[in-house]
Amino acid sequence: MSNIKTKLLQSNKLEDVVEYNERLYVVSKKQRICVLPYTLDKGMLDKIGVLKYSNALSSNLEYSTINGFVNSDDETDLVSANRILFEHINTNASNANIWMYLGKIKTNIIEDLGISLYCVNITDIKALDFLKFNKNNKEFQFKMVNSNDIIATDDCILLSSYLRLFQFFYINSLNK
Repeated sequence: MSNIKTKLLQSNKLEDVVEYNERLYVVSKKQRICVLPYTLDKGMLDKIGVLKYSNALSSNLEYSTINGFVNSDDETDLVSANRILFEHINTNASNANIWMYLGKIKTNIIEDLGISLYCVNITDIKALDFLKFNKNNKEFQFKMVNSNDIIATDDCILLSSYLRLFQFFYINSLNK
């Protein structure tokens, strides 16, 4: 936001709501990380770990990514990603070789930080297929869903994460 003239409308410790060119944008003040856990079956993507929102929150948006912000005591983004994963599935994926960085995406034109995307292969990690939890008085469910079900989501971050992961496996299958 440093070079773009904006009008600050609302602010809290994590985000600003700004007006730019007669449009409203939400801009993060802290680095955000999304984690996409997945499992493999015979070398193919099998299941994807998502958050399922309760119907009371939304009737259209069913799945979303596991996400959170980088804490000041996290040494690296990968440490943050592993902490965020643990907060949602109650287990760590401490082997760095099963993690993959999928890049950053930006959700609007004035975003400076973007959202870092990480995926992790949890095929050999004992994780619950279904876990209910409350965060900020909202009910979420962690679920492992079939990878082809992700295409039906209307969450742009989940869809872009999945497509980047799918691209990795598709390109690797062509190279064999």
